Amino acid sequence: MTVSGASTVWTIDNTVVSFAKLQNISSDRLIGRDTTGSGSPEELTLSGGLEFTGTGGIQTSAFTGDVLKSAGGTTLTIAADAVALGTDTTGNYVATLTAGNGLTGTAA
Repeated sequence: MTVSGASTVWTIDNTVVSFAKLQNISSDRLIGRDTTGSGSPEELTLSGGLEFTGTGGIQTSAFTGDVLKSAGGTTLTIAADAVALGTDTTGNYVATLTAGNGLTGTAA
């Protein structure tokens, strides 16, 4: 610590404050700043498909529904019964898919 100005100005030296000396923060928080402009650090949370691992890391959240992915995983799987398969009158397998978002399909 540096003291100057007739002992009226006290300055903490760089790199001497440890995490243990900071205020206590809640679980599952990051230290940063999201508020506009400069200012004090804040406790930040995660959202938008990200979550804490519980072991000091961050991962993508799990996908559920018609497309599945485990939390932190990279492999996507189509859920059981999400795509209906059947046969046409000639015995060929066909898939029943719903077109949307600019997708089109053709019959087998």
